[in-house]
Amino acid sequence: MTSTKPPIDRCRLIAFDLDGTLIDSLPEIAAGVNAVRTRHGLPELSQSAVRAAIGSGAHALIERTMTDVVTADRTLEQLYDQFMAEYRVRCVHPTLYPGAAKFLAYCAPRHTLAILTNKALEITHRTIDALALSTPFAAIVSPENARAAKPDPAGLLGLLEDLDVTPDEAIMIGDSENDFGAGIDAGVFTIGMRDGYYHGGQPEPDLWVDGFAALLDCWKN
Repeated sequence: MTSTKPPIDRCRLIAFDLDGTLIDSLPEIAAGVNAVRTRHGLPELSQSAVRAAIGSGAHALIERTMTDVVTADRTLEQLYDQFMAEYRVRCVHPTLYPGAAKFLAYCAPRHTLAILTNKALEITHRTIDALALSTPFAAIVSPENARAAKPDPAGLLGLLEDLDVTPDEAIMIGDSENDFGAGIDAGVFTIGMRDGYYHGGQPEPDLWVDGFAALLDCWKN
């Protein structure tokens, strides 16, 4: 963790990414991708290969993992629909990262909490419902109700407007360049979770942390 201090004292809103930030969804996503690939007689991809394709939403995931599956009679949109059918069943078994529930519980009385994800809205709701968290989220924003996917800042700016929060009163916590780009363009302090799906690109966050235990220490100290 670097020495950069997030604006905790004036923070009114924390916006969380979902995949790679609050939950480790890689096993379920990879299983959904590979179920489609094997259906069409193609070899499975490794989890590391699928991991490299995560971060820009399911359409981008399919474009990056199914190019060798596409034929004249098998479009990317059809493969997307097949993947969503597979993943819709699997997404109800999410795994929270260690310490995430404790951090959410600590922050809930102190800040407004929201989800800002590139995951499809229906799948996001199914996933969050399956987590059965006692912590409420004031808003859940996906590309369908954000007007644009991250790194476009439209979803985050909409959250700020809807919740009457200024950029300097908000923090964006994520794991990818898309999260950091959206936060930076919205004028919001960004925190990156090192155990997520970061691809090594730009921009980087204002602060990197090594998991939720370190993040909670940052909040308390």
